[in-house]
Amino acid sequence: MISATSARHQDIGHENVLCIDDSTSLSGVEQEQIHSVPHTPTTTPAYHGKSLPSTSHFHSFHPQHTQQSSQQNRAPVLALQLEHSARVTQIQDKFDDVLQIVLRHSFWSEFPQQIQGFMMRTFRDMLTAKADGTITSYLYKCREFFSWLKKLNLPLKLPVGEEFIATFIVDKASVSTSDSTIITLASAIKWLHSLVNCNPNPVDTSIVQNVVVSQKRNLHKPPRQKEPISFEIVQSIAHFFGNPNCNLMQLRTACYVVLKFTLLFRHDEMAQIRASHIQMLPNEAGLSIFIPRSKTDIFREGNRAYISDTKEFYTPVQILKRYLEMCKNYIGQDVYIFTPLSFHSKSNSYTPVGNRPLSYTRCREIFLDALKQIGITNPNRFGLHSMRSGGASHLANHDVSEELIQQHGRWKTTEAKNRYTIETSNNVSMSQRFYRICKRFYPHVNTALSNSINLFIMKMYHVLSLITYNQ
Repeated sequence: MISATSARHQDIGHENVLCIDDSTSLSGVEQEQIHSVPHTPTTTPAYHGKSLPSTSHFHSFHPQHTQQSSQQNRAPVLALQLEHSARVTQIQDKFDDVLQIVLRHSFWSEFPQQIQGFMMRTFRDMLTAKADGTITSYLYKCREFFSWLKKLNLPLKLPVGEEFIATFIVDKASVSTSDSTIITLASAIKWLHSLVNCNPNPVDTSIVQNVVVSQKRNLHKPPRQKEPISFEIVQSIAHFFGNPNCNLMQLRTACYVVLKFTLLFRHDEMAQIRASHIQMLPNEAGLSIFIPRSKTDIFREGNRAYISDTKEFYTPVQILKRYLEMCKNYIGQDVYIFTPLSFHSKSNSYTPVGNRPLSYTRCREIFLDALKQIGITNPNRFGLHSMRSGGASHLANHDVSEELIQQHGRWKTTEAKNRYTIETSNNVSMSQRFYRICKRFYPHVNTALSNSINLFIMKMYHVLSLITYNQ
């Protein structure tokens, strides 16, 4: 029978329709019972003696169809659960020494007997509350912290006194060259104590916080970002590596650089692109690429990026289509786009090998090698983020709105976006930037003030031009 918790009433128009949740499954006996129930006409005055009218939303109830659709809807959920379980198991196996210290704490060792069966499941969910890279980094720092305690013959148990935590940070700061190391250490130890529900957390005490702030002031250095790459360099790479006579490895280089510059993708977003994430837009106007996960998309809601197709030979869409065709892949196939290649000496050709994405290190090597081959001097001043910052700067200097750039690049804040456009913005004169800012607000000014505002803009433009020229 259908339980009350697995059924609900929904209003569709003016009708009350009984819907069963996706989690509901019916046995064969229950299905026979439902089909054997005789037809009972509704007792409402409007439909007395008649059956309920059918709508486009709901025609008739078929338990078998409901069961099949339920299984289909649960398939992606089960796949995600299996992937989640595999990731947690890998983390537990790799850092078992650290996690065993956590599990020996009374919070876990004295877990209530009534919910003992949920203990490990709760613990595994707590581990994956953050991204995999963050958890791995934290556990490495925690292992380093426990090794330091062991050298001092201190007990390996939680919680650890704040005086030991502060001393550990001071000791590590003496051999560190960046304040990011101190920040990661403090965050890792704080996260470690949160696993045993330690309240108050010893990292939040005044002594630890003062030590962290002091070391951040001593070790902080101004960030030195890589230079943004120009549109002309990207164009040269596309023509050099994406010519009609190129091989698969050369075309992969051209496709990676052009897409990263155009879409403002981070490396992880580029590496995770599958052919199944790509969709053709109506009338072959371009492509839509689904982004399953992103740095600023912590809850994996997903996002989409769009590229228009002008049908020219060296456009990003055409290069991507040629690359997929040369790889013998097709749009919709569940394979990674950028994968390692294997060289065949007999045919003097390349073929994809292994359905795994390229690493950050390998992509950086490919990019720097491409810069050398087109004659760029000192290519080390560029990095993979140079394509992202170069693309954003190119848009900013062609009067694309800041809101659109931020949305296209998936930056969480305007301040984060400005870090990627400031380098090339300096190439535009101060007078031109001021003129653009004023012109942005100019259409919203009252008509009666338009003449005086316009005169003020032109005067300031002239003055700033003289200042810039004298500099």
